[in-house]
Amino acid sequence: MKKLLITVTLVLGVLPVLAQEKFGEGSIYHEGWIDFNKNRVKDVYEDSLADIDARIEDLLSQMNLEEKTCQMVTLYGYQRVLQDELPTPEWKEKLWKDGIGAIDEHLNGFRNWGLLSESEWLWPASKHALALNIVQRFFIEETRLGIPVDFTNEGIRGVEAYKATNFPTQLGIGHTWDRELVHEIGRITGREARLLGYTNVYAPILDVGRDQRWGRYEEVYGESPYLVAELGVQMALGLQTDYQVAATGKHFAAYSNNKGAREGMARVDPQMSPHEVENIHLYPWREVIGRAGLLGVMSSYNDYDGIPVQGSKYWLTERLRDDFGFKGYVVSDSDAVEYLHSKHHVSADMKESVRQSVEAGLNVRCTFRTPDSYVMPLRELVEEGKLSMSVIDERVRDILRVKFLVGIFDRPYQTDYEAADREVNGTLNNEIALRASRESIVLLKNEDSLLPIDKTGIRKLAVIGPNADEVSFAHTHYGPLVTESVSVRKGLEEALKGKAEVLYAKGCELVDSNWPDSEILPSEPTKEELRQMNNAVKIARKSDVVIAVLGGGQRTCGENKSRSSLNLPGHQELLLKKLAATGKPVVLVLINGRPLSINWADEHIPAIIEAWYPGSHGGTAVAEVIFGDYNPGGKLTVTFPKTVGQIPFNFPCKPNSQVDGGSGVGPQGWQSRVHGALYDFGYGLSYTTFEYSSLKLSSETISSSDTLKLSFTLKNTGSRKGDEVVQLYVRDLLSSITVYEKQLRGFERVSLEPGESKEISFVLTPKDLSLLDADFRQVVEPGEFEIMIGASSKDIRLSEKLLVDDGSRSASLRVGSDTKSVFPLTISASEDVTVAVLEGKTINSLGIRWDAGTDCNFEILWTNGGGQFLPIYHGQISTGDKAEQKNYTFEPVAASEIRVAVNKGSATILSLESDAISSSKLSASSDKSQLDAVRKLCARVFPNRSADIDFILEEGEGDFYSLQTIDDRLRIGGNNVNSLARGLGDYMRDWCKIGTTWYARDKVREPERLPEINARVERKALVGNRFFLNYCTYGYSLPWWTWKDWERLIDWMALHGVTLSLANTGQESVWLETWQEFGLSPEQIRSYFTGPAYLPWHRMTNIDAWHGPLPQTWLDAQCELQKKIIERETSLGISPILSSFTGHVPAGLKQIFPEAQISKLNRWGSFDEEYNAWYLNPTDSLFREIQKVFLRKQKEIYGEKCHIYGVDLFNEVNPPSWEPDYLADAARLTYEAISENDPDAVWLQMSWLFWHKRKMWTPERIEAYITPVPKGRLIMLDYYCEAIEVYRQTDNFHGQDFIWSYLGNFGGATMIAGDLADISMKLDRLFAEASGNCVGLGCTLEGLDVNPMMYEYVLDRAWERRGNDKDWVDALADRHFGGSDTDFRAAWQLLCEKVQKQKSGHEVSQIPARPNINGKAPWNNQPLAYDNRDLLSAWAKLLKSSDSDTPEFCFDCVNWARQCLDNYFTELYASFRSDYKKGRVDALRAKGARMLEILHDVDELVGSDAYFLMGKWVEDARSWGQTAEEKDYFETDSRLLLTCWGQKGRHLTDYANRDWNGLIATYYLPRWEKFIAETEKSLSGGKPFDEDAFLKWCNDFEWKWAHSFNKMNSHPSGNPRELSQNLFDKYAPEIMDASILNL
Repeated sequence: MKKLLITVTLVLGVLPVLAQEKFGEGSIYHEGWIDFNKNRVKDVYEDSLADIDARIEDLLSQMNLEEKTCQMVTLYGYQRVLQDELPTPEWKEKLWKDGIGAIDEHLNGFRNWGLLSESEWLWPASKHALALNIVQRFFIEETRLGIPVDFTNEGIRGVEAYKATNFPTQLGIGHTWDRELVHEIGRITGREARLLGYTNVYAPILDVGRDQRWGRYEEVYGESPYLVAELGVQMALGLQTDYQVAATGKHFAAYSNNKGAREGMARVDPQMSPHEVENIHLYPWREVIGRAGLLGVMSSYNDYDGIPVQGSKYWLTERLRDDFGFKGYVVSDSDAVEYLHSKHHVSADMKESVRQSVEAGLNVRCTFRTPDSYVMPLRELVEEGKLSMSVIDERVRDILRVKFLVGIFDRPYQTDYEAADREVNGTLNNEIALRASRESIVLLKNEDSLLPIDKTGIRKLAVIGPNADEVSFAHTHYGPLVTESVSVRKGLEEALKGKAEVLYAKGCELVDSNWPDSEILPSEPTKEELRQMNNAVKIARKSDVVIAVLGGGQRTCGENKSRSSLNLPGHQELLLKKLAATGKPVVLVLINGRPLSINWADEHIPAIIEAWYPGSHGGTAVAEVIFGDYNPGGKLTVTFPKTVGQIPFNFPCKPNSQVDGGSGVGPQGWQSRVHGALYDFGYGLSYTTFEYSSLKLSSETISSSDTLKLSFTLKNTGSRKGDEVVQLYVRDLLSSITVYEKQLRGFERVSLEPGESKEISFVLTPKDLSLLDADFRQVVEPGEFEIMIGASSKDIRLSEKLLVDDGSRSASLRVGSDTKSVFPLTISASEDVTVAVLEGKTINSLGIRWDAGTDCNFEILWTNGGGQFLPIYHGQISTGDKAEQKNYTFEPVAASEIRVAVNKGSATILSLESDAISSSKLSASSDKSQLDAVRKLCARVFPNRSADIDFILEEGEGDFYSLQTIDDRLRIGGNNVNSLARGLGDYMRDWCKIGTTWYARDKVREPERLPEINARVERKALVGNRFFLNYCTYGYSLPWWTWKDWERLIDWMALHGVTLSLANTGQESVWLETWQEFGLSPEQIRSYFTGPAYLPWHRMTNIDAWHGPLPQTWLDAQCELQKKIIERETSLGISPILSSFTGHVPAGLKQIFPEAQISKLNRWGSFDEEYNAWYLNPTDSLFREIQKVFLRKQKEIYGEKCHIYGVDLFNEVNPPSWEPDYLADAARLTYEAISENDPDAVWLQMSWLFWHKRKMWTPERIEAYITPVPKGRLIMLDYYCEAIEVYRQTDNFHGQDFIWSYLGNFGGATMIAGDLADISMKLDRLFAEASGNCVGLGCTLEGLDVNPMMYEYVLDRAWERRGNDKDWVDALADRHFGGSDTDFRAAWQLLCEKVQKQKSGHEVSQIPARPNINGKAPWNNQPLAYDNRDLLSAWAKLLKSSDSDTPEFCFDCVNWARQCLDNYFTELYASFRSDYKKGRVDALRAKGARMLEILHDVDELVGSDAYFLMGKWVEDARSWGQTAEEKDYFETDSRLLLTCWGQKGRHLTDYANRDWNGLIATYYLPRWEKFIAETEKSLSGGKPFDEDAFLKWCNDFEWKWAHSFNKMNSHPSGNPRELSQNLFDKYAPEIMDASILNL
């Protein structure tokens, strides 16, 4: 003892130093780290900032066999196996001189059943913590590598310690149905455990109770796997708050339904089918592991179907790890290893049992034997080659992972002794324990409202029964041992102190002297027993009310204490009958650990309370219920059978499985057994009443992948405040196999004041409707379901039918709970949202913007890459009718991801904010539907192969995807729906050599079989955002698109990983409602709008009223279209960018608000002044009012999924003032007006205005304009980077986020453009030079009717490169061709090397230009940047290739030929003008004829491909009309834009020119014919060409053509390849030798 005291003295001196991290020379303790291996070097495993996996591998590489095997065993604590309280010198000679995996139950006070250990270190809590620190110090300082020990302990009802906060047993906790409370119980248990020095708690128990006879029934939450899972998730999350401890669930697997409920000391021969095992017993494990990140699992010692779980690789590896994703360590239940040879006889001896266990997947052996008994045979197996070192390493990795995650390498000592003494069994924690005791109580009967009893109406109260003055129920195993507890007697005495007298008699013992034999051979009470009963009766007669406290206890229930009867044990029922015979009102209080068949009591006793084992505050809680100080609201989580002969009798059950025989009792009846339950699952009464009403389903019909929202109203119709546990049940009315009669699929404990109503909402996911089919696939089968809301499983108050209709076979369901999501996002109980933390950042606070209507309990969790999420904050939020911003702080953590999980209720999260969270990822995808969305995408583009593709959500930082073929199925993994879609797209493009155009008319080719990818391929995004579209695209390409067209374009965007897209469709419907609210009429507003094709420039505040008014039918149809666009884009992870108010107002508003600062802007596009736009200054208060109304209306119409707004002030117009102060105020006030109404708003501003008026937008003005917006709330769209990279001229936009964008096309011009080499260089430079505020790449094309090559290239560069540009071009050629062709590849390489040099800009071709003798066309003025003969050579190589019928190949055949002939036409035109100037008539005539011939040929050529049809453009426009007048209106609108553009004869004429069939033949050709004829005529006649007369003729002709309705081809005709070949043969020679040019 003297040596021990010296050790203690030393430790007492050292530990405070450890706590303060002040270290002396030569110490292993350093600032921020501990030198565990004493080598005076910070090894990787000693570095708290290092990656966990790296720390594991570093430590593992230093460990020898002895050290590894010692980590694989538990040493039972003081007076169990270990005989020392603290380390002694002899420990250096023990097995654990090389370390130990865990020490279990050390100094927790438990020695054996009913026997406490004695030690000075048990209490107070600080001294206990000190003792465990002393033990830990031995392993850190006295072992070679200093690996800390894991101190494990029990904790299902509070941590098992001498004293700690004492909760009801787990069965009682289950009856609370309170997720939030269970989470708090877990948190307190974990916190107290850590304060006492423990680091691992064996809880929760995830066994599902199915046989009420079972001894351990007191330890389950209930008999419903759904309820066990929901509460188990919360308990595990609470325990693992802040990684304070590891939670180890018990007992895996199929443990709780052994034959006849008999224990057998090995839980043998479970009686259940494989489907029941999956649906009932494995369901909680899958959920708790997946949703709570359970760090420990205890393997059970039962068998299933003859296979002991302990020795089964199927159970411990294939199911637990591979299937469920468990990443912690498996610890064996006591003697589970030994039972392999001693009970199950599947092993010859201990060594073989060890081998089987370790190979199966066991990490740590735990039992009441010396660790040597396991470690020595384990070492022998390795040395003999019967166990590989690789298996040992794998098991040790898991153990170390848990130790690192829980932080015992970084915080091995618990030195907060003050907190230990303050919190362990502290006042605040006991308030929660009392709440748990109250909520666990169930009122089973209350005849004539006997309860609650009025305290003032009684003088004497008798409390009688063997449990009346008993508190042992609070001190059963697996919880606190001697915490002061309140009996029912004491609770009643305290409640009636000074008011009434409490009389007590025991009445009888818990069991009689012959029990349990007396259950089958009843015996008469002994004289002593009769004396006790008679005494009780005397006391009862003196009293006004009798409280009979009966039930069970440690003698009748517990481990290895199964029963053969469910009746009240002993003579308790006889006592109850005698008490009832007194005529006094009797209240029966049951304190027990399993349901009892109290049939006589139910029939004759007026009031019955089920209290279970209610914890240390049980007596107080029972008294409060009896006297009405608390209104009971618990409901049964178990079924009470009427007799043991009905067992198995439980919920859920198969149809008709719990009904038997006919009806009618007695000799003439047919009934041969009792029917029905005594009390059904979910049953429980209250002192008040509740009304259920108004059940609403979000849809009566859904698909198998849809989510259903439902709501109903609950009202407290009584006079007392009360809790109601509302329950959601689902019944599958027709299924491929027999399923349960009904399934619990939701619940909530709701507290209501008298008269108060509340709308209750639930969400049903596909998982909730799924079944495990005959082939053990989790599927949702089409058909009818009944959705039921009940007060119990039998008391169904509301129901509706739901139809699941896919129109096809059932759909496979894979449900993942770790999916990534962004905002806004609505999540319900047990759902979560996860966001990435910036690399290298620690996080200590999180701002959450909660939307109106949020009412939930939630928690914030974190992970640092170890695969588990642990809580760091939990709270409650109820926002009412307004959104609220809250900031939550916690201890700093080095997290890789942060998660917000809802435990109760529901919430809509508008945003998460933290400096440590990337603000650049702005996609808006719901985590509940990501897999469904990408599967549907796959089915649309790959209908015949989609069934062979699996999509898996994986964890990881940044966007990434993975591809691999596994078991002949393609597996695409990714961390969100957008990454998955990009992965599918890359697989199609690069492996299948399939392209997907953005046109719905082009069918996607499918391979005969999916190409295999044997080794896993991964690809990561380099930037968080990929942007697509342009405001102008809505005029030049999209105005006439239907949903079919949009659906394909959105699919194309998803397949290319686009995350941001302009969504301008339908905004006029919002403005219509907005302006009406400010006093304008619908007619005024519709006249303010432009025609459909001109709306982009109206939206950008350029023009008003041109070609209006806009038909109402258009507005309505576009509104519906926009709803579909937003829904589809958000489902695929694409954030739609909506509009906001920028100051653009109708002219009529000035008349309503004459004092407002409304002014007319300058003329734009040479339109007359009447079409000028009007602008309201942001400094005017009216500006904010309009913004508020507009954003409210937009939310009402299109929902609240979008928070990014395209806001472009002063686009191509002059602001009211160029003063920097004004520009700053305009920007600031505009942003403030938006953010006031949407605090999560992000402003997207294109940089085009700085380019367009570059002389005016000086650096000073640009800085003034963009810097007032807060960082992270503005994204600059660097719009035209191939020409001008504004970010390089503005110091990276002065720190504002920006997206580098490639424009590439103006007006939808059809020319081949894009300098691939230049763009490649610019992107290389961007990634090398740009600061961290470059948040994306984008494509801002004005028109879609072009080759998408350059846009595909830019979007591809947003991801990690695979090869170089040459490789990329080869892959492009392959997918255009549909396979590899050497000539076609060569053609594309030549094109990209020599031809793709043309900068984007205006057209080079003169075919669509208005002819003039000087050759000056305003929009067709770009010089050719390459030699046309190089294009001719590429064209030749294309034609040399094999034939292909892909849409892309056909397009290339047409487009390359068209461009080459266009270029040749332009050369002829230049030569033609030269001939005119030189007076060469014959040459001019020959060239003119050839030009006209080219026009005819090109028109025919482009007519063979649907890309180039004017008739299709017109036909699409006309399709939007509802009347002949509307059809003509839309056609004129479509014609005007591509020709005159605006008013007659203005300078925008031909801006949107196209080389299109029909447009060439009927519009461009007549102009050229007139021009050539007039030129030849003037030259032949010796007169100057009359330019003015020709211009007038053109103006008249163009205007007339735009307003005509001549029919043009809307479908392609001719073979593109053949036409291309014919034209090559015809023109190639003269292009090469320039023969005609030399005339």
